[in-house]
Amino acid sequence: MASPQTIPPRIFVTAFLKPEALALVHEALAGEDYYVADRFNPREEDKAEFLKADVAFGNVLPDWLEESTSLKWMQLESTGFEYYLGCKGLSPDLQITNLRGMFERPAAETAMAGLLGLFRGMNQLIPANRERKWSEIEVRVNLRLLHGSKAVVLGHGSVGKRMRKLLEAYECDVQSYARTSEGAELRDQKSLGDALTTADVVVCCLPNNLSTKGLINRELLARLPEQAVFVNIGRGAVVDEPALIKMLNGHRIAGAVIDVTQQEPLPPEHPLWGCPHTILTHHTGGGYPDEYNAKARYFIANLQRYKQGEALQNIISLQP
Repeated sequence: MASPQTIPPRIFVTAFLKPEALALVHEALAGEDYYVADRFNPREEDKAEFLKADVAFGNVLPDWLEESTSLKWMQLESTGFEYYLGCKGLSPDLQITNLRGMFERPAAETAMAGLLGLFRGMNQLIPANRERKWSEIEVRVNLRLLHGSKAVVLGHGSVGKRMRKLLEAYECDVQSYARTSEGAELRDQKSLGDALTTADVVVCCLPNNLSTKGLINRELLARLPEQAVFVNIGRGAVVDEPALIKMLNGHRIAGAVIDVTQQEPLPPEHPLWGCPHTILTHHTGGGYPDEYNAKARYFIANLQRYKQGEALQNIISLQP
């Protein structure tokens, strides 16, 4: 345990927060030396304030982080931290914390909503409703049950475990892939590839890091059977997107639910928009009513730990 802070820290806030959540931060930081910047419109004066800060709340620009010599702790407003993996010259004493565990329920529910939507034909019925076209016969003959399906969950962290619980509630036969996490049945690409050959459902919950980038490659995707539905609520960089698009357009698999993509926002001309039986959820998977207040409260609680010299929650490492 470190010693409590005797000199009040300079605090830089750039997290995107709704007004109510920002009010919580203002209230907690009353009397502190702090500065609030607009994350989406960074200015030179904001950068100057950041470079003087001891503490930051929000996902600052990576090149700003590389220039900082005074920052001691950065609280991310996300679970993902791949934007900083290539940063050079960071102080070995810099602590970075994320929001691991905060989005497991909404992300898993988004995946389930998409899966059920495809299995039960909602992707066809909703457009038919807009067209006022009764589609009973053409939809009903192709409906499927999620119940009892064979499922592979990629990742056995908080989101992967939550996803597994939801699938098991539908009495699915679930196997999880993770290299080291206890409780996962699949440990390497061979066992993963073998499991994919009979999967009805594959849900990617993996983060983007040096060991997962491009992991779900063309060869592994080719192992999927025609009835498989592929879901990605992890990170777009984990999957060979062009290969997935080719399989969807060729009706090689039954469909996909895609929350995250390699390029975000997804441009209008991107081929994913036109893929058949594909639900795009626009990286909204982690959203829920209390999301922004929860982020603010998490930072405030961690700030108290920091000031008291206590261990911070959810420290991450940028090392390979």
